[in-house]
Amino acid sequence: MLKTTSLKAFANEIRFMAAGGRYIPVELIERQRVAPREPRAAAQLSERENDVLAELAEGKSNRDIGAALGLKEATVKMHVKSICSKLEASNRTQAVIVARDMNII
Repeated sequence: MLKTTSLKAFANEIRFMAAGGRYIPVELIERQRVAPREPRAAAQLSERENDVLAELAEGKSNRDIGAALGLKEATVKMHVKSICSKLEASNRTQAVIVARDMNII
């Protein structure tokens, strides 16, 4: 069930499943029909973004990355956001996975 489900729909879904039915939200089914987007093959990261990405791959926090690279935490956050955007990743973990799949790191 999705977090965005209305209370009325939530109650109906619970009753349906309690009666032995299997419930899959239509939104999830529609997402699977759409072919997954491939990350941009030509994602060009700056040298500093590559440095930040390497630190992300080690599982470091923004604060630790900033300390290692001599950057403020806010600057690291900006780089992480830019990396995610360029790699079409929704979060830092996914960005590392995408970067590894693309052999960037």
